[in-house]
Amino acid sequence: MAKVLIAGCGYVGTALGESLAQQGHQVLGLCRHVEAKPADLGIEWIAGDLTDAASLEELPKDVSHVVYAAAPGGGRDPDRYEKTYHLGLRNLVAAVDHAMLQRLVFVSSTGVFAQTEGIEVNEQSEAAATTASAQALIAAEEFLQQSKVPSVVLRLSGIYGSGRIRIIRSVRDQLPVKENLLDRYLNHIHRDDCVGAITHVLFVEQPEALYLASDHQPATRREMLEWLAALCEQAFPPLSSDTSAPIRGGTHKRVCSEKLRASGYVFKYPTYREGYSELLKEATDREC
Repeated sequence: MAKVLIAGCGYVGTALGESLAQQGHQVLGLCRHVEAKPADLGIEWIAGDLTDAASLEELPKDVSHVVYAAAPGGGRDPDRYEKTYHLGLRNLVAAVDHAMLQRLVFVSSTGVFAQTEGIEVNEQSEAAATTASAQALIAAEEFLQQSKVPSVVLRLSGIYGSGRIRIIRSVRDQLPVKENLLDRYLNHIHRDDCVGAITHVLFVEQPEALYLASDHQPATRREMLEWLAALCEQAFPPLSSDTSAPIRGGTHKRVCSEKLRASGYVFKYPTYREGYSELLKEATDREC
């Protein structure tokens, strides 16, 4: 069994740690506020701040695998992104014993893509987004590529799952939907598949340096809303012509994860239909 250090134990990282512990791995969870973390997940919590190299000096030196899944938290301060994704990664790489380290997985995002034509993107597509978060992620990826650390970059698309059901609420509560967003592609991955994909690339033999992780079926917001409305026996949500707020991410693309699937990973939720059907049932059960 492996000794796995997870740096960044939020929505995905904590679920990953619990899953790995259940599989028999020794799991260390690095976070700033260990007192707020649950004690019953099989994770050994370690206090530390990725942006403060001195706080990482006491990290165990015998970890065999590392998952870097840190997130900058609230706010859109460019400095926050730089510190979390780039500086934090450099600090952690410097703190671990490279002789013991078998693999580091850096959890990145398909937000590094800037394509706006609705085209398909894969691992060979240009990553040229200019947002602060994308630039920090790209810098972190390049740092790993230039280092001697055995690493894999995994770019996740839009994450949904338990507690993240905004699009379901828009149908059930008939919330206005911006008309200019309807025909833009959405790319999704369920949190369970985030956990599964990270675990897969963490241990698969002879991995590629980069994988994209997104379900098999990119869909426009219109397609998803029509499907959810029919499933919920609701009308299509009312439309809003308000275009004052910027389009989140500003991109329009279809993410292809064929390389990840070809490496042997099998999605638990191949499309949004399987994932959201289960989430809708869970939401209904909680209300009963």
